[in-house]
This record gives sequence, C-alpha cells and structure tokens, in this order.
Amino acid sequence: MWLLALKHFAGLRSVFGCLLARIQQVDCFVHTASFQPNQQECELLGILIATGATKTNIKALHKLGFAIQEAVRTIIPRRCEEANANTRKLWLLQSLMCELQLGMWSGIKRKMELAESHSQVILTMLRRAGRFQDSKRPVPEPLAQDTGEVLQRKWLDWIHQESFKRLAFHTFISDAQVSMTMLTNPNISYSELSIFFPAARDLWMAEDAEQWKDLYFKRATGQDRHLNLLDFLQQPGDIPDYYDTSLAGLAILCGIWGMIWQHLQLSAVVHRQGEVAAKHQSMAALLSLRREDLMRTLMHFRVNIASNQTPSCPETELVLEVVTMYLFVNFSDLQLFAGKGDLEDARRVLPSLQQWVTTQDARQAVWHAGQVLRAAAVFPPKQLDRFYAVAVYHAGLTLWAYGVISQMRASADKGNAPFSTPCLQVCLDGVESPALPVFFTLGRHMPMVGSSRRGMDLFPLSDPQSVMDVVLATLQGNFPTSANEEVVPPLVENLMQLLRDLGLAARNVEG
Repeated sequence: MWLLALKHFAGLRSVFGCLLARIQQVDCFVHTASFQPNQQECELLGILIATGATKTNIKALHKLGFAIQEAVRTIIPRRCEEANANTRKLWLLQSLMCELQLGMWSGIKRKMELAESHSQVILTMLRRAGRFQDSKRPVPEPLAQDTGEVLQRKWLDWIHQESFKRLAFHTFISDAQVSMTMLTNPNISYSELSIFFPAARDLWMAEDAEQWKDLYFKRATGQDRHLNLLDFLQQPGDIPDYYDTSLAGLAILCGIWGMIWQHLQLSAVVHRQGEVAAKHQSMAALLSLRREDLMRTLMHFRVNIASNQTPSCPETELVLEVVTMYLFVNFSDLQLFAGKGDLEDARRVLPSLQQWVTTQDARQAVWHAGQVLRAAAVFPPKQLDRFYAVAVYHAGLTLWAYGVISQMRASADKGNAPFSTPCLQVCLDGVESPALPVFFTLGRHMPMVGSSRRGMDLFPLSDPQSVMDVVLATLQGNFPTSANEEVVPPLVENLMQLLRDLGLAARNVEG
C-alpha cells in the first residue's frame, strides 16, 4: 500500500536521485543496470526508496524514509521464518543490509541501537553460506563467439556472483566502520575474509551484456585474478586494475584497522595507568615493534594504492588518514575528556592527555586529523555522511583536545602562551611542507587549520573555538541548503551540534 502511495508523492524524483547517487558509491552492492523495479521484492524496493528519501534535504522525506525502514525491519524476520532458504537469497540479504545501514547511521538513538544489536544476524547468514570465503565456483566469462541469450545469461550469472561478493565486502567494511565509530571489537576478523577482491568498477557498471563483454576483453589476460585481502596484508603491493581498486582499498584499510585494534587493546593492558609494569617491559618492546610494522603497512598502502588511484577516491583517502590517526591517540580518553563520562572521568584521564600533547605521537595525530579534513573537503555534495561524517567529528575532537590541553598546560606554566616557539606555519589540512618534519620531531612551528576550506582564514590550534568552526564548515559545506524546510541528515546535524558544543566549551576554558 505504501509503495503505491509513493508513486504519487511529489518528492519522488528527489528520492530516486539520491538513491541513484547512493547505490553508485564505492562500496555499492546493488547492480543498477540490471535492476528491474517491477520484478523486485517489495522489501528490497521499499528499503531502497527509504534510503533515497533519507538522503534528501527535505525533512518530510526523512520521516517517510524512516517510517518505511521501520516497516521493512519488522517484515524481514517474518520472511526468514517463512522459509529458512530465504536467508540465502540475494534480495533478502541486500534488504537486510540496507535496513541495518539506514538504522545504524540514522542519528536516532533507538534505531542505531537496534541496528547495532541486530548486525550479527546478517553476519551469521553470510558466514553460514560461506560468503566470506572463496567458493571455488567458476566465474562466468564471456567468449568471443557469445551473443544473444547466451551472453545475456552469462552476464546475469556474473552479476549475481559479483553482487554476493560486493555484499560480503560491504558488510566487512561496514562492520569495521562501526568498530571505529563505537570503539568496539570488530565482528568479522580480517583473517576470515578470504574471498577474492571484486572485479573492476567499469565491469560492474556496464550498461548491458555487450558492453560488459567488450570491457572484459580489454582487460589484460594472464593477470592474477586470485588476489584477496590476506594476500595484501601478507605482502603489500599493487592491486591489478582487473579489480575494483577503490573498493579493495577500503577493504584493505578495514583489515588494517582490525590489526590496529588488536594492537591498541594489548597496549591498553600493558600501559595501564600510563605506566609499564616491570613484568611487561618485554611486551612493551614488542608492542613498539608491532606499531612500527603497522606504520610500514600503512606506508605501503599509501605508496602503492592511495597515490596511484585514478581518479582519486576521497573515501579511501579519508579512511587512510583516520585509521592512521587512531594509531597515535587514545581516543577513549579523548572522549572522556570531552564529556562522554562524568567530571571524575575527565579528571582521571587529564594527566595522561597532558603528557600526550607533548609527544611526537600527538603531533602525528593532529597532522592526520587535519588530513581527514582535507580529504573530506573534496567529497561529492551530500556524500559526507554515515561513517565519513563521524570520522570528521573524530578528527575535530583530536584537534580540539590538543588545542585545549595545550592551553591548559601553558596556563599552568605561569601564563606562557602555547606554541610559543616562533617560526613557520604548518597547515595540518594542507599539503606537506618543509616545516612538517621539524614540527613532528621538535614540536616547533605553529600548527594551523583552514586551508581545506576556500575563503576561510587559517586558525592556530591554540584557538580551539575557531578550529571547531573550520570542522563545522567542512560538514556543513557538503550539505548546502537554500530554504527553511531543507535540512541535513539527522546524524550529521547531531555531529554538528557536538562540534558547536566543543567550541563553546573551549571558550569557557579560555575564559
């Protein structure tokens, strides 16, 4: 009934416009060229429309989208109970994934908690079906003589296999992004994902079977078509262009995040209360070596993949920078200091953060936080949402904490101004400069932000309120509005309010 009503809804064009932009993103798993709305199950069609509605800048459509999402959320379990075979069907898994994604990044607490608690369902379905592992099933390949129905059937079979593969990678990426957002353990281990990387994006986006065949034969023969995540983590190198390098890059970074998370957890045990017990001295040395190894892996990725992507992928660049940032900062402590806990929690973590701001780790962290803003500034309009908006907020929180705590330390040192060593400016959200190594090693020069936003002045981190304005402008600039009824997505609005609150808190500290 509600699907029929949508046909007469005035904002339907806007809904489908946003939907088309969504399913063409890097980690998309719904094939647009072969998508036939009249032949789709109502659950999949409904949740796709709901997704498009929530990505518009019209509040009424947001409400409609979330209402449809709620209906789909209650229907899918019944379809699974009707027949267990439904849990292996592509349309149901796609519907469930879209529903969970919409709830997880809705910005509505109830929906986010439901989505997080139900995320294990789709992981179990995919895991039991063996979708995270190489199935050894032959991939349909076109032959030179293939035409007509034979070619069409091979194309559709290839799409079916590729859709499952991309859904598995999307689930892995989404799980890692939730882990980074919530600072929780990933539900999918990087060692579990042995499925081969998805095929090149132009093959996936081919409009028909003939175009798919032509593009297929243009790919160099004899390439290694059996490369997966574990291969790269074991021996980092280039990703052949037969694969979707942007999607593979995101998956690799999420795999690296799994290793970083393990390192951070062990480090938290060894360095409890900021000190290393005598019995853990050898473990601390091993942790130092492990972090160097992780940094080398990230550097290999930066050199072999991120710098060679044509065209550049802002999602990959942003995730690369934020994952690296997490390696240099105890983000749980930052959140407690910013008010996630009570006043006693903030006081408890303050000494360790005061020590942190004097280290090279802190300067590395704020550099990568600035680079997150730089990557975010080039996102396509209305695409800086979901995890990517959260990453911008995390970067802003890192810059804010560094500036505020440095100010506090300076005030304690008889009123000496922070960053008092006069010298050059280091634009944290700009390109690397000769002053950067000196800033890293000696803490000299003035760290600034603002170069990523056109028309804005540069502001030092010693002015955390203005720094928050820069971060706020980065999010707000991706969602231009022209009328009173136009709004940004709820999650983005919530993050923007948190940034405003941080700016006010910084002013109160200065006062």
